[in-house]
Amino acid sequence: MPLTGTKKFPLKEAYLFAASNGLAQEAGRIRSMETKWSKEKSYWSDVRRGYLIDLFQRRRLLDQFKQQCWPRGIGQDGDRECRHCLKVKADFDKELGI
Repeated sequence: MPLTGTKKFPLKEAYLFAASNGLAQEAGRIRSMETKWSKEKSYWSDVRRGYLIDLFQRRRLLDQFKQQCWPRGIGQDGDRECRHCLKVKADFDKELGI
């Protein structure tokens, strides 16, 4: 899996990482979910990012993911990106009534 220098949580690497850690089904559901909602189109991918971050946190894999696939995510910038995506996920869930 290539390391990425992007500030954004890298979706492609996240799906591959999830699959390599026994989470292919969960990641597949996230990848195929409908994320269109009243927010701007730019938030649609952040919904998926939020779900993947939540999944990795629950499975205690987020730090490992950062080390292996998202070195720019280590530290304050990564923490800020994760909080943003988790907030977008929460807003999305709230709008859906989850």
